[in-house]
Amino acid sequence: MRKKLILLSLVFAIAAGVSSYYFLRSLEARANQELETTMVLVAAREIGAREPVTAEDVVLKEVRNRDILPGALRDKAQLVGTVAKTTIFPGEQIIKQKLMDTHGAVAGLSFKISPGKRALTIRVDNVQGLAGLAKPGDRVDVLATVDPPQQGNEKVYPETVIVAQNVRLLAVNQLLDRQKDAVEMATATLEVSPEEAQAIVLAGNYGKLHLSLRGPQDSNFSALPPMSVYKLLDRGGK
Repeated sequence: MRKKLILLSLVFAIAAGVSSYYFLRSLEARANQELETTMVLVAAREIGAREPVTAEDVVLKEVRNRDILPGALRDKAQLVGTVAKTTIFPGEQIIKQKLMDTHGAVAGLSFKISPGKRALTIRVDNVQGLAGLAKPGDRVDVLATVDPPQQGNEKVYPETVIVAQNVRLLAVNQLLDRQKDAVEMATATLEVSPEEAQAIVLAGNYGKLHLSLRGPQDSNFSALPPMSVYKLLDRGGK
């Protein structure tokens, strides 16, 4: 009987030892897991809302895995073409949810404008606007038909001039992206220089504007003088 008790005690002792061993191992593994870290991007300075986020604005920081936020970025290449949706403070992790792509419509029109250019919206009807066949990203010329200043009692006739050439169509109505089907155009938003903007606004107030669509490989500029009724008749159908 005594031998059985000793044997049982020994079995229980071994079982307790094994249990303690695995329990301690699990605690050790859990502790090691708590200490594991990963390099993530954090803001090196305060980044304002709608401000571009560049590689110079962030640094890599070692963060414990349990403290890494969902969507945290780890590669500076992921920042290309992004802006902050809201203010990002120094030391804050850079997460996808706080960034937006400047190439998408969500970011808005301002991020599509090239440096030194302006966005100018003009009102057009479906004929002036190329029957809705022109799409954002296409290149157009802007023509205007206006009455020249009258000199004395001489009768004046309308003349058509090229106001701006090879300008990019940024938007059709409120659409910033190309659509599969033609869209009936009511407004066209153009990317122009400040000087071109002045000329187009003035021409629009004194005459009627038309858009002329260019081919994708055509970037030539024409030095054409204004087309008058007399010149039109002299051309003889040429």
